[in-house]
Amino acid sequence: MNLENTKTKKILEAKRISFSYGDKEILKNISFSLHRDEIIGIAGESGSGKTTLLKLLAGLLSPQKGEMLFHGERMMDPKEKLIKGEEQIKLVNQDFDLMPYISVDQNILRNSLSQSDSARKRILGEYHRKLALGNIKNQKAKKTSGGQMQRVAMATALSTKPEILLLDEPFSNLDYSLKNGIIEMLQSDWKPKGMILVAHEPNDILQLSDRIFIMEKGKIIQKGKPQEVYQNPKNQYAALTLGPINSIKPSEAFELGIEVNDSKKKTIFLRPNQIKIQKKEGLCAKVIGSRFNGAYYLLDCYIEKWNKVLIVQAEKNPGTEVIINLGRK
Repeated sequence: MNLENTKTKKILEAKRISFSYGDKEILKNISFSLHRDEIIGIAGESGSGKTTLLKLLAGLLSPQKGEMLFHGERMMDPKEKLIKGEEQIKLVNQDFDLMPYISVDQNILRNSLSQSDSARKRILGEYHRKLALGNIKNQKAKKTSGGQMQRVAMATALSTKPEILLLDEPFSNLDYSLKNGIIEMLQSDWKPKGMILVAHEPNDILQLSDRIFIMEKGKIIQKGKPQEVYQNPKNQYAALTLGPINSIKPSEAFELGIEVNDSKKKTIFLRPNQIKIQKKEGLCAKVIGSRFNGAYYLLDCYIEKWNKVLIVQAEKNPGTEVIINLGRK
């Protein structure tokens, strides 16, 4: 998505919001905008404030400081409303928010009663097929498994055609094929006008998001396009949040072929795929470990000169002597 063309199409804004539980500060001065047709991915360790932020954006909690705008209008404080939440903003979280004593189909349609019979039939058919819910459609929600509840919660939220969908770990209980079914739905006619996704799996964040936010201790410490944040992390924490990383000194980086122009830079971060195994010209290393990751292998390469192990994306047997650099022939 080209954000340059959508700067006037902000559909959700957080302006300097802060939130605390008692004396414990959870969110600190958070500001950002969600644009139309944009997906924002939020990553960070447990306890960094991700779930609380989604609840605030959904209108379920009240910020102690700052304000939130929906289409440029201030969102009402939940304390000012009879029923908490925003009608056009739906949150799917780990609580699922299902009615336990009604059926799966009744849960899916409980917020879609104003639609025609044919529209509701089409909704159910779509979710039965893409989310594999047909065989449990008449079961009470309380008798379904965690993964099934997660899919029902997703279908319930999407059935109302919300403008904004907030997803908190939406794939945590799903197998690969079901996860792909949900991703397909989110990228098809069921796609809302904007989404914010929280996930611990780096691949989910990287492949779905137009922008990524890294959260640490209640703050957004880095934001940008997935490629930018992945290849140029701000610090070790941001780097590790999105996958394996190598941390080296500027002097070591020079030996690998990197010119460091910033004298204040104390650490250089390199992803495993940025380091190459070559026939000549580079540093001598020994493969001391190999891990299969499906599409590729990750090698632990010990550099005796540095007394350090680097992670390299390549396929070699343990015990092999190799030469590594950044792709110089």
